[in-house]
Amino acid sequence: MIRVTSFSIFFIALFSVCQAQDDLATYEKVLQDQSDILLTDSILDNRIKASDDILNTLKTSLALANSFEYPFDSINRISIQYPQDSSFRIFSWQVYKDLDHYSYGGLIQEKTNNRITELNDFAKEFMDPEFDIVNSEEWYGCVYYKIHDFESSKGKEYLVFGLNSYQLFENQKIVDVLSFDEKGPKFGSPVFFQPESTKAEKRRLVYTYSAETTFNMNYDPFLDLIVIDHLQPARSIGGTSVWVPDGTYSGYKLQDNKWVFEEKLFHVIMDEAPREMPVLDSRKGKDIFGKAPKAKTVKKKENKKS
Repeated sequence: MIRVTSFSIFFIALFSVCQAQDDLATYEKVLQDQSDILLTDSILDNRIKASDDILNTLKTSLALANSFEYPFDSINRISIQYPQDSSFRIFSWQVYKDLDHYSYGGLIQEKTNNRITELNDFAKEFMDPEFDIVNSEEWYGCVYYKIHDFESSKGKEYLVFGLNSYQLFENQKIVDVLSFDEKGPKFGSPVFFQPESTKAEKRRLVYTYSAETTFNMNYDPFLDLIVIDHLQPARSIGGTSVWVPDGTYSGYKLQDNKWVFEEKLFHVIMDEAPREMPVLDSRKGKDIFGKAPKAKTVKKKENKKS
């Protein structure tokens, strides 16, 4: 008769965890190679295949035990964002097709049940993007750079901030609202209220602006506000009207479980909105994914003896 001791069980469990960590490290290296192809390969079919490969590799690796605890922090071409409560994480990435066309891939991993949900880019098909409520099959595709949780009338929901390159002369930034139920994640919630508007509450915010300018939209934890560069119309070189920041700031403040619009946040024109950390400001040493760029190696010159 074989006796199984508690030490044996512990050893087997420890070996399984170590093996899973080794497997995840291998998958991480594969993902890094696939993401390099996604962003640098000159052939469109290769980039599309790389995006599909990333999705499949993520699905396989995240199905492993304790995968949620593995950070995948060496993958600097895929955005990985967590909320404050670390109850889930979102992987998102961009596929460049041509100068005027982009698509997006994404996946959500939940911590408690390890439910993994693929996100299908549906942004080009939205009829009224600020008012539609959709599921993961009809996702407004983007690369996420920030998540902030809040209490709505329905319970905890999450603001997810993203960038969509949209088209040649214009980019978009989006604040979507993510929630979860027994069926999975859902995007959009009627929580954005404009007091003087005759329309119903918006389900998400979508701002389109000139690709030649910098547009900031983020949650500021010190002000407890969504701070947004105020936009005004301007003419581009090609004669098409585009929107650019005018130096003032509007935003949304949480009141009675809704985000209420404020037309002007400050009474002076400022060079930059007060916020904890600009998301897309390379001068602060961070990229769109919130990661520091790799350090460059500088070779010192040797002093020659005369």
